[in-house]
Amino acid sequence: GLWLWEKSNFKSKLDDNTVSTYKSFVNGLYRISKYKFYFIGDHTLIIPKSAKDHFIDKDPIWRGVVKNNKILIVAQNPYAIDSTETDITFSYKDWKMQTTLKGKMILLNEYYLDETTHPRLRFR
Repeated sequence: GLWLWEKSNFKSKLDDNTVSTYKSFVNGLYRISKYKFYFIGDHTLIIPKSAKDHFIDKDPIWRGVVKNNKILIVAQNPYAIDSTETDITFSYKDWKMQTTLKGKMILLNEYYLDETTHPRLRFR
């Protein structure tokens, strides 16, 4: 989203791909805003691998935010094609969760860290 802040003749660069990317970015901001409580006050960010390393390895990327015995996960495989299914495992301390991403879907999901007594909260 930072490309919007560049000093340039922005209107002349609005092709269909740019408009589609911008709409997707704004929609993503709206989706994550529903979970804003994770980012207020004490929380722990989980970044298991740098963006640079994901780019080099061409593998799926995920990030997490932990607060109050819950974890918010965002994940995507930006290198997938529409029919690709990618298994991905999220982990934090003793907690693990595995799921499958389809194509370039963006997973945004909230889980309890104690999955034995509390199943997944939401799937979007």
